[in-house]
Amino acid sequence: MASIDVEQVRAQFPSLRSGYIYADNAGGSQVCQEVLDRIVDYLSNTNVQLGADYSVGVQSNQRGAEGAKSAALLFNAASIDEVGFGPSSSMVLENIARAMENDIKSGDEFIITEEHEANCGPWKYLAERRGATVKYWRTAPTSEDNPYSLAYSVDDLLPLVSAKTRLVAISACSNILGTIIPVREVVKALRKRTEELGAPKVEVSVDCVAYAPHRRMDVQKWDIDYCVCSLYKIYAAHNSAFYVRSKALQSSLSKIVHHFLDVDSKSYKVQIGGPGYELVYSTTGITSYLLSLTPKNNLEATFDAIAEHEQQILLPLLVFLTDPKQYDRGVRIVGTSKIDKSRVPTVSFVVVGQNAIKSKDIVGFFDRKGGIGIRYGHFYTYSLIFNMKPKVDISDGVDFNMEKKAPPDPILLTLFANRFMSVAEAMGRSLQQTSISTNIKERLDFSCALFAPDGDLVANAPFIPIHLGSMSFAVKYQMKLHANDLKEGDVLMTNSPHAGGSHLPDITIITPVFDTNTKEIIFFTASRGHHADIGGILPGSMPPTSVNIFEEGAEIVSFKIVDGGVFDQKGLHEYMLEKPARYPGSSGCRNIKDVESDLKAQVAANYKGVQLIQTIVEEYGLQTVQDYMYHIRANAESSVRNLLREVAKRAGSNVLSAVDYLDDGTPIQLKVEINEKEGSAVLDFEGTGCEVRGNLNAPISVVHSAVIYCMRAMLDVDIPLNAGCLVPLTIRIPEKSLLSPSRTAAVCGGNVLTSQRIVDVVLKAFHACAASQGCTNNLTFGTGGKNKDGVAVGGWGYYEVERSQTIAGGSGAGPGWHGTSGVHTHITNTRIGDVEILERRYPVLLHQFGLRPNSGGNGKWCGGDGVIRDIEFTHGLQVSILSERRTRAPYGLDGGESATMGRNTWVKQRRKEDGDLIDDPAESGDPRYINIGGKATVYMGKGDRLVIETPGGGGWGRPDGAIARETQPYRPAWEARGSFAERAAAQASF
Repeated sequence: MASIDVEQVRAQFPSLRSGYIYADNAGGSQVCQEVLDRIVDYLSNTNVQLGADYSVGVQSNQRGAEGAKSAALLFNAASIDEVGFGPSSSMVLENIARAMENDIKSGDEFIITEEHEANCGPWKYLAERRGATVKYWRTAPTSEDNPYSLAYSVDDLLPLVSAKTRLVAISACSNILGTIIPVREVVKALRKRTEELGAPKVEVSVDCVAYAPHRRMDVQKWDIDYCVCSLYKIYAAHNSAFYVRSKALQSSLSKIVHHFLDVDSKSYKVQIGGPGYELVYSTTGITSYLLSLTPKNNLEATFDAIAEHEQQILLPLLVFLTDPKQYDRGVRIVGTSKIDKSRVPTVSFVVVGQNAIKSKDIVGFFDRKGGIGIRYGHFYTYSLIFNMKPKVDISDGVDFNMEKKAPPDPILLTLFANRFMSVAEAMGRSLQQTSISTNIKERLDFSCALFAPDGDLVANAPFIPIHLGSMSFAVKYQMKLHANDLKEGDVLMTNSPHAGGSHLPDITIITPVFDTNTKEIIFFTASRGHHADIGGILPGSMPPTSVNIFEEGAEIVSFKIVDGGVFDQKGLHEYMLEKPARYPGSSGCRNIKDVESDLKAQVAANYKGVQLIQTIVEEYGLQTVQDYMYHIRANAESSVRNLLREVAKRAGSNVLSAVDYLDDGTPIQLKVEINEKEGSAVLDFEGTGCEVRGNLNAPISVVHSAVIYCMRAMLDVDIPLNAGCLVPLTIRIPEKSLLSPSRTAAVCGGNVLTSQRIVDVVLKAFHACAASQGCTNNLTFGTGGKNKDGVAVGGWGYYEVERSQTIAGGSGAGPGWHGTSGVHTHITNTRIGDVEILERRYPVLLHQFGLRPNSGGNGKWCGGDGVIRDIEFTHGLQVSILSERRTRAPYGLDGGESATMGRNTWVKQRRKEDGDLIDDPAESGDPRYINIGGKATVYMGKGDRLVIETPGGGGWGRPDGAIARETQPYRPAWEARGSFAERAAAQASF
């Protein structure tokens, strides 16, 4: 017998040149060179529509026919008319089942193995649709010592056969057990039995997905009617081939392709849509490769040689796993442990008993060692594993299939949703109490959240939506970066927009949560806080005029701020003080003590979350906790899918669109295409303007934050904001656009301003409500940095995001409600600093802080009013304002009027040194009123004031049908109070 030349084989697979060993389940999965060459050749030289009669078209047709001949050779089919192609075995069998529907009647019986779901699922669904009965040919243990030594026996099959048997669907090889079912013998016994019982018509379908890489398929010798295999298991690209016996084509299957095609006697009748023609032609590469492995140049000899070689590589593994020492440790082979040609080298095992080890942990060990890829899980053989006794952990698997899990207990679902949220809330309380900066302690500009081991958002408290949606990007980025080098006591720090950040002042601290037993990562806790200053060209690190990210302060892609429990102060100072100061005109952090203290508070808050989640795991068990984590995510997903269906139904169209513009005229354009059947949608921002020179560029993570917020806001159900909200959505963002800027683009305004405009555009497309103020009116002031000579000067920075019940603005009206006045809107959720604290800590006085009358848009339902904030500076300070909606008003909807635009006015005292103190008595005593625009940095002297008037919200509906606002309760007249009133009273006493 010919033997396999291993070196010759390896030379055929480019992926093996790295030295990595691919030990994936069921064999194959890597593409051989001959297949690759044919794909490239076809796409390069004959990539035309089939059926043409010009020369290249004829050659393309010939290549398609050659591919079909190769598939027929693989199956040993009698004719190429009996073979076809499809994207996957699951899809092919579903098409065949659909085509068979008219030939199945109520009362027919199907016998199927509890094996590969690709083979089982379509037949189960067909039986359900047509009223047929499903019987299962189940496995049984072959050894008293090992309850998992499962195998199929024909003696267990034959009793299931009756006169009503219509279809028998089996797998030629189990992709868990690794044992081969002797198809020829089984079918022979089956046909004999059905003939004895008088069954009028029995057809047999065989799934060869796990068989084809190891043994020769022979549909004629087996006497079967249908057969499928995954070509990617036999060294091709990801597609499949199928066989339908000529008799079945004509008598059992209805045509499901275009009515005008004359294909009743061809497999094409169930091949909906043309397959990838290059993939069809590449099938010739499979047979060419296989035939080259032995001198005899035939498939029988090749597969005999493969079987012989497999015994050699299978022997040492099975000898080791069946050793008595391993048995005593709890190792049990799933399937038989025989070492002969009745099994293929697909070996599954579990470790049970007192020394039980999760399969996931074994795989993790090999992955950390490196150089080999093995897998754990059910491999879509769900039913077989589910029915094994004693039970094994079905979710210790390659993926989590919610459809096949038992439905969650509604009480536990609510309980866990609140328990997860309580973890984030406790983290937030800890952070607020231990921080010292005004931004975090008083303004609450921070967020805390819990993330799944895959980095998806699980739960959060109601913090800052712009943080929560984008933090998942940061967690996932760090996971990829530190896949194998995280240990207990490690804490990561990042703020780079490229690494999932929003803008640089928002620093994210990420802590892995380890299982106390297995030491595997089971969750992540994370917190993101806005720090008052991280360097850059201006105090507060929110420069209105920045044109690149270096001007905005310290950028940190990844920094292990705590390594094995040790806080790295030296590394922190390098990132925060030294690196930002290297850029011309920029300074390092102007108040490192406050920033360092707040970062330690974030680390502590994360640790609080770690302790709490470990307590929950201790109480309920990791399996239950993670199950409900996924149930909560699935609940959010289902809610969004229902929302999308309702929106399409209400709009009378599955295509929605909207566009809005930034003050500089840059468009943000959105087209939404909803798939009502699936409850999914594609949100395409094509048409959005290119990256801007200023800082209104928004990182991709911010776009996702805005979208996930909108989806959650439009839901009329109380669920936590989590990653499930994004599952039904595909978000397409054009490269090099405002929403996908280059790595060095300035972004500080994109996080706080452009994000609001994205929300307005999404809500406009969904016709949910009129525009809100669309701005956050970011005011920063302070001192310090580098002077005109480049010398660093100590100082401080204050960052006052004018929002919430502050210099926020008006929210938009909607169908059935008036907008709210003087409130922050949408994806921001901070509060303004208390007046007393502001005036006590900083050299400012607040003259006025109240609603801006009639600034909301008029309508049947009126938009909320903006506010006025009048601040006087008692010392000379660098003052910066970063705002929008100063040239474009927030829009109304359904006939509602637009709101009033915002305005920023500098009330400047005249000074001799400024050159504006003139001798004219008519002007000399009056201050100047200067509109500084939406984005400006101004040095304001003692006594100067900045009056910020924020936009209102748009109205909804035509004003002629206006509905009065609710009567406001009586409030006494406003009186001056606080430090400003105290100063006035003191002056009056002199």
